[in-house]
Amino acid sequence: MKLPLTIKKFNLDTVLVFVLTLAISIKDFLFSCVSFSQFSFDYQIPLSWYFAASKNLLPYRDIYYPYGIMFYFRDHNIVLSLFYLILMPVLFTGIFILFMKLWGNRVFAYISFISLFIFIAKFSGWENFNRYGIILLLTLIFSFIFAKKECVGKKMIFTMGFITGVIFSLVNDQGIYVLAVFILFLATDSLIRHSISKLFNLGYCFLLVRQMLVFFIGLVLGISPYVYFLIANKAVLGFINYLKSLLDFSLYAKTPFIPFSMTSDNIFTFLILSSTILLLVIKLASFRKISSLASYMEIGIVFVILLLEQKSFIRSISTQITFISFLLFLILFYEICLVLIRCEIKYYKIVIYYILLCLVILFALSLHPMSFYTEINYAYKGISIDKECLKTNLVFLSSKDEKYILAKETIRKDARSSTKIFDYLSDPIFYPLFNQNPPFYFTIFEATPEYAQNRNIEYIKKNKINYVIYNTDVVRLQDGVPDYARQNKLFKFILNNFSVYDKVDNFIIFKRTANGVWENDNLDKIPSFRQYILNVNLESIPKSEGIYKSKTINKLKQIASSNSINEINNFFTKNNISSDDKILVLTPDSNISTKKTEIIITTNDLETTAIIFNKCDANDQCIINLSNVPLFYKNRTIKKIEIDKNFSGNIKILNGNSPNSLW
Repeated sequence: MKLPLTIKKFNLDTVLVFVLTLAISIKDFLFSCVSFSQFSFDYQIPLSWYFAASKNLLPYRDIYYPYGIMFYFRDHNIVLSLFYLILMPVLFTGIFILFMKLWGNRVFAYISFISLFIFIAKFSGWENFNRYGIILLLTLIFSFIFAKKECVGKKMIFTMGFITGVIFSLVNDQGIYVLAVFILFLATDSLIRHSISKLFNLGYCFLLVRQMLVFFIGLVLGISPYVYFLIANKAVLGFINYLKSLLDFSLYAKTPFIPFSMTSDNIFTFLILSSTILLLVIKLASFRKISSLASYMEIGIVFVILLLEQKSFIRSISTQITFISFLLFLILFYEICLVLIRCEIKYYKIVIYYILLCLVILFALSLHPMSFYTEINYAYKGISIDKECLKTNLVFLSSKDEKYILAKETIRKDARSSTKIFDYLSDPIFYPLFNQNPPFYFTIFEATPEYAQNRNIEYIKKNKINYVIYNTDVVRLQDGVPDYARQNKLFKFILNNFSVYDKVDNFIIFKRTANGVWENDNLDKIPSFRQYILNVNLESIPKSEGIYKSKTINKLKQIASSNSINEINNFFTKNNISSDDKILVLTPDSNISTKKTEIIITTNDLETTAIIFNKCDANDQCIINLSNVPLFYKNRTIKKIEIDKNFSGNIKILNGNSPNSLW
């Protein structure tokens, strides 16, 4: 059913949208510089990437960069600059055309487009739209193609594959998402149009195989220039390792710490998502045909949001992707509009309802803008503008937040020869400030896997780093995960090889020494940091280790076991038991009333550490690898263990030959 005031030609509208958004893109890219208002972690990262690009460091070979060569080289390569320049107008124009196709009505199409445009300008920002808008537009295009044709032709399939290959070459993660969306539509098209029995038809299965083959031929051709780029720059192995690392994200991010998902942005997304899923289920349950363009769009966007929410649970991107949820709302209103028309609601009232709903979301829901920044205008300086922009930001932010300069001067005054530093993965802006090439992994998230920690340790050794800068304000940089849980190997190396030299505001400056922070009561200089590393909160790590690592535990040598803590402590008194490679296993014989369990371990040199963690249920194991507790980064002799009085059950001490297999 179409709305009144339908239109057949909208070429002028399309050209107008393209020209206006191109003007914004030109101003944003060629005639302005984003000036960040503070040295927050999320602002420092792009500035550090600009710096790395200006030093001719290549992604995958010299530095970890997950967003593709178009964003990385956009200020250094004229071809990629042009691609980036037209990206935003292409995205907006494509979405506008598809709004026209969906509504068939100029008024509603313009309300939808203007509302989305304001939402992106107000909340998401052009940068996030340029990135995540790629998967959004391609999903809408694929929706249109599959909705309009019962059997998509080979030429169209090939073209879709080629475009996916090009997108993958320019923006890797978006290319992967586009591939996933294509496979979704190809696999479910029959189910949407016919029934699940069609999928078991041999002829139809052969058709799917042929279509996938044609798609992948186009995909290979699309990525061929990119493969040549990787080969020419000796970055093939690095790129393969990057693809492998993507599989690790779900293993080392928040888990097993609880994600922070109850924000207004996430709630907004969940409400729109659940409403759309409910609508689709109702359509299927009522045996209605759901092969309309709106239904295909809804299915595709729901899938995209689910893909991105999986990523958001690893590191929150809820604010960046709310514009996708808002677009899904606009499509949902199209469905509501059809119902209102059947109910004979007057046209002008529907328009008013639509505008009011959009205004409520835009101005009354308390959604969060992505970032706060000012804009400094420049005369045109070509594609080297980023170098001037970087200098401007460094000067501006240094004058506004002097502690960074004070930390830098403190190190330079002490250093007799090398002033090379290592930032502990939270303030990469120090690398531009010291004009020093950053390590391959310079943020906490990418540097979490053991191979990444090893690479950072090699960076420290190879570059003979004498100073480590540690920000005490961000010891739990993201999602509440402490460094000793996320980065235990690198954290151990730092604490064992560097001692506290000075403290500048919230920065601890560590200096290389023989015995690390444990020498001569060095930790007493920073009581808050001492408390942080000696009062260890492992959340659900011991419980999850007990669930997933029980086979590993069964292979380890048991050196003590008892249901009495006194017997365990008598064992420690009679034997000199070192903490090295020791595993503590607690198995309650009944459910504990409290939510947390706490143990306190004392050593022969009278150092103590408290370890708190989520309780284990009756007969389930809680496993703690003592080698990964900060106090035991240095090998010590265990004297005594105290356990929460609510605990009743078995206590084991095991000797672990391969402690890295546990937490």
